[in-house]
Amino acid sequence: MQKIFNDASFFEGLLKLDRDLAESYRDNGCQYCGEQLHVANFKRKPRGHSAEISYFFNLRFSFCCYKCRKRFTPPSFRYLGRKVYLGTVILLVSALMGRELSPSKLKRLKKLCGANRRTLIRWRKWWQEEFSSTDLWKVLYGQIALNFHENASIPFNILRLQRKGRVWLNRAVKGVLKLLLPLTSGGGPERARYFMVT
Repeated sequence: MQKIFNDASFFEGLLKLDRDLAESYRDNGCQYCGEQLHVANFKRKPRGHSAEISYFFNLRFSFCCYKCRKRFTPPSFRYLGRKVYLGTVILLVSALMGRELSPSKLKRLKKLCGANRRTLIRWRKWWQEEFSSTDLWKVLYGQIALNFHENASIPFNILRLQRKGRVWLNRAVKGVLKLLLPLTSGGGPERARYFMVT
């Protein structure tokens, strides 16, 4: 799993997915009044990645209606809402975390992404309390209930659901990030629908 943290081609692919998704939202116009959207991107300085791949994360795509001035930030494959760390980092580190966070595991995970103990515990709490109360989790749990590993974390079980074939991690991560799209949007009257990667 650690290789993916410095895989420039993987993150370049996420940037392309975000760019394409943003353009499709822009083409549909303002979700409030139907008028044209203007670009209103903003800078981000997310944590959990190496300096070599920071180019792929320095901008969050966003739009503003020229008429009603409401802002709309489309869903993102790179960011998990307003969280400071990258969505990929939160997903993979949370999957590695498991149900227990021993001092040795904490040290390894901190070295991997730079997050401290409080942050890691906050991520685990988010998966267990907030995420597990979403409609998305109810749908996913129904699909993985037969093979659910009680000792594994929720993100680990969701990654296993996306596993197909021998070379699976990049595809599984993209699949889970696609599933999480509805939780990454900056809002609007019509939030993104849940997607399954086939």
